[in-house]
Amino acid sequence: MERSAPPCERIVTLRPDATVECADCGLPMFPIAESSLTVTLECANRHRVVTALPAERAMRVLIDNWIAKKGAQLHVQHERWERGEDEE
Repeated sequence: MERSAPPCERIVTLRPDATVECADCGLPMFPIAESSLTVTLECANRHRVVTALPAERAMRVLIDNWIAKKGAQLHVQHERWERGEDEE
């Protein structure tokens, strides 16, 4: 699915659990990807924001954990598709 606009790059203040409220819809945004300098967060409505990766090690660990959980969910979903479990 092609996005009509690129993710917004802005400074956001992450909550203690490494999430942030979506400015567009109010849903929580979770980390989905990171680079050496930035972290990308996304809400359930697929609104995205890119912000600077925090310097605090504890916050970086939380971000890594959110990304790993998302990856594990996608892996399980793909396994279901391969087995045809989601077909009706």
